[in-house]
Amino acid sequence: MAFLKDIAAAAGVSIRTVSRVLKQSGYVNEATRTKVMAAAKQLDYRPSLAARALKTGKSFEVTAIIGSVDELHMEKIAGLEQALRAAGYSVHIFFSTTPADRQDAGDVLDAVLQRQPAAIIIFPNSLLPVKKVKARLAETNTPYVFLDTGHAGTNTVNIDRQQGVYEAVKYLAAHGRRHIAYMGSPNNNTRLAGYERAIKELCREPIILATAGNTQQDQYEVGRKNIETFLAANPRPDAVQVFSDVMAMGFLAALHEHGIAVPDDVAVVGFDNRRVAALAWPRLTTVMQPNRELGTVAAEILLSKIAGRKPPADDWYRILSTKLVQRDSA
Repeated sequence: MAFLKDIAAAAGVSIRTVSRVLKQSGYVNEATRTKVMAAAKQLDYRPSLAARALKTGKSFEVTAIIGSVDELHMEKIAGLEQALRAAGYSVHIFFSTTPADRQDAGDVLDAVLQRQPAAIIIFPNSLLPVKKVKARLAETNTPYVFLDTGHAGTNTVNIDRQQGVYEAVKYLAAHGRRHIAYMGSPNNNTRLAGYERAIKELCREPIILATAGNTQQDQYEVGRKNIETFLAANPRPDAVQVFSDVMAMGFLAALHEHGIAVPDDVAVVGFDNRRVAALAWPRLTTVMQPNRELGTVAAEILLSKIAGRKPPADDWYRILSTKLVQRDSA
């Protein structure tokens, strides 16, 4: 492990000069700066975050409160961590996964705030009530951002799922599908709203293949069992936009069992672009969420808030677009 004195010796300068170069403070001529940086790279110098925190009294840790290790959330974590690491910060993950965490939101935040993080990011499914968390973090003057909560308020980065479903339905119509249905819970207003907006513009009748639930644990079975609703529909849909890839996988399995050809008899579109979507038979056309970008954008907002920059016109609110991934099922 290299220290400032090692870099100074290699570059033939003082430790103070090395410190100025690495901190980008004070005047150092360009030739000296180049020598110092070359020596630091050659010695594989890596600054100690703990030492920096101790010396400056400033935290270089960002705490992420997360309620799921689902692959989609892991992509968000990856984007967040890589962007923060490049800026000299580390990420500490705090899991909030039980109903008790929702009831004791104050205790959860107390446990996080005791670490005195530089900032906090609250992931979806963390079970923490948004209004209470916002109020508490505002009191402590802690930089924060909510990730994909569905709330349109400030300090939030969201995904425009409604537009994603809207564009998928318009794609199906453009490819000759006449009776386009939506399969999902009628309580999920965002994706359903996208479907209904597109159907209204197309001047067609909506076909809702409503489901009893849409939790991650039962989505596959919900998709399988909903084949009965599909078969009973009149007219029978020739295309179905499904709530999620997992639900779509269950629906595909049931279609195969009933001898219904995909996409010849019915086109199927999922939502999420999970890894399994590319392994389905046929390969699943789906709406891809920008999960990694979500984490990266959240990191950029946190870094701006940590640096004390003024909020932009949108006041720390961003909404990111989805993308239709065209495969074989539609």
